[in-house]
Amino acid sequence: SNRLASTERPYIEDVLDAYRDLENLTVLALGSSSWNPPDKALSKAEKEIFNREIHRYGEILGYPPLQMELRRLLRQQGIKMDKMDIAVTAGANQAFLNVATLLTDAQDDVVVVAPYYFSHVMALQLCDTKVHVCPFDSKTLQPDWPTLKTMIEAHQPKMVCSTSVQDSSITHATILSQKLALACLQETYLFDETRNELKNSWLDGHRKQLEAVRDALWSVVEPLGTVKPTGAFYFLVPVPKGITEEEAVDILARKYGVLLMHGKPFGCKGYLRLSYGSIPPDQVLTAIDSLHSGFSFLQRLSEERS
Repeated sequence: SNRLASTERPYIEDVLDAYRDLENLTVLALGSSSWNPPDKALSKAEKEIFNREIHRYGEILGYPPLQMELRRLLRQQGIKMDKMDIAVTAGANQAFLNVATLLTDAQDDVVVVAPYYFSHVMALQLCDTKVHVCPFDSKTLQPDWPTLKTMIEAHQPKMVCSTSVQDSSITHATILSQKLALACLQETYLFDETRNELKNSWLDGHRKQLEAVRDALWSVVEPLGTVKPTGAFYFLVPVPKGITEEEAVDILARKYGVLLMHGKPFGCKGYLRLSYGSIPPDQVLTAIDSLHSGFSFLQRLSEERS
């Protein structure tokens, strides 16, 4: 269809394919974490492989025990969902596409705030909507609020999208993956009655580990004018003047062994996206050395061309 033909490509696949032949490449392009689910949860899921139930059609809104556990955890946080349905999806992409399909019709106006995920723009294009991109403030990475206000008033959009999560899967969540999710929730979340709050020591440990990785890499990207994030695990690194995103990605990958993503697919032309959530802690020092050498080379190349 023309709608499908006009939809943007999944850029991450193109980038991975272009550099698949390189050995010892540190990939900092993927929007995923470096850790696995808890070992106990994986053991429970492994036993479920031989359960006939997981090879049949399941409930359309999700595995019932997982639904019950989600409602319980939400209730403990003061969120009551008793009279509402919860739809379990394979990840944020499928959830986003479901919402876009629900809320929009063909040729409806939608405002997307950069930085955005290209997969979300693809979903909106598949819904045949008119996508209007709101720029961001390069000093804060926050939306350009006056422009956003003007765009909303001008277009009266059906949706205003400001994304902060990402997932790579757009297929229905299998019963096995939902049972794994249930096991993860049961193994990691505990309700602290003394403080009346939900705690997750497993996740807190990984979050501290992630903060340590971010802080270690910060010394490399700060001199380039990068904004330090407090939410998602990405750095948006400005590309030195006189160098294209494509050239910078190619030099860093082939000459220095680190693969980053172009910023343009995320509405950030002139930037590189560095995902520090995808790098194991034991590889941080190697990545720091490679990135420092690579960015220093790009800066020297920029000065030579100016």
